[in-house]
Amino acid sequence: MCGGSEKSKISIHTDGDNEGEIMFRSKIFKAGLILLIVGVSPLLLYVLYEFVTGATGGNPIGLGLLFFVTFWPAVIMMVIGVISALIAKKNANSGK
Repeated sequence: MCGGSEKSKISIHTDGDNEGEIMFRSKIFKAGLILLIVGVSPLLLYVLYEFVTGATGGNPIGLGLLFFVTFWPAVIMMVIGVISALIAKKNANSGK
């Protein structure tokens, strides 16, 4: 450590795949994530706008309905995507 220029690298991956890569291989997980972003972000942006500007009196019923209709289907799709990706990984590892 006395003025050395070498950098140490620590690698924990055993098979080259981490959980994030496994989840994003699943198309249903990606679809659920996109649905979550599309359904939740308008209401969150509206709430942020009201918080920043101090504007009151608005009634974002349409944005609330969009959130209500998209949130749970998106979460369910993401859970199904994670489970199917883990099953596919398990099947791929058992075939080795």
